Amino acid sequence: MDGLVRLVARASPEQLPLMALPAAWLWHAAESGHAAAHCVDARLTVHFALAGYGFESEVQAVGVAIVSDSGDDIIGLSPRFNSDGTFNGHAIVVVPAAGRLIDPTVQQFPTVPPTVRATLPVVAGLPSEGTLGEELFAVVRDEYTVGYWPLAEPERYAWRGPAY
Repeated sequence: MDGLVRLVARASPEQLPLMALPAAWLWHAAESGHAAAHCVDARLTVHFALAGYGFESEVQAVGVAIVSDSGDDIIGLSPRFNSDGTFNGHAIVVVPAAGRLIDPTVQQFPTVPPTVRATLPVVAGLPSEGTLGEELFAVVRDEYTVGYWPLAEPERYAWRGPAY
């Protein structure tokens, strides 16, 4: 909690909702004893909370790869689409007007070190103006790197499947 308070205390007024909302969701998930691995739930919570502050956003499924600084530990996840309308994968929140992406549950992957700083939500700039673009891009953190690759139009909204 101290790490989250320090992070939010340094945020500008414009960035405060972008940083505080995913951090509050993560803190709440940890306090309740639940694993913060519910990426669609987290994204929808952050998406609707941002709307309350006037930020338009989209939840999008992505491919993800996480590499430790040593390069020894690598996790890669390509979404898998199931016949029942569900998917196994990862999703993020895209905030076009702010030029940011938010990944509140990056810490669910075992490659992410269990340090306070490493497990904070990812809030990073978009690789293209107002969009994820179409190419793999990386977000470098202190102890690891997260690679995101945008999916084609129908797959990026797989989280909206009838089963959800």
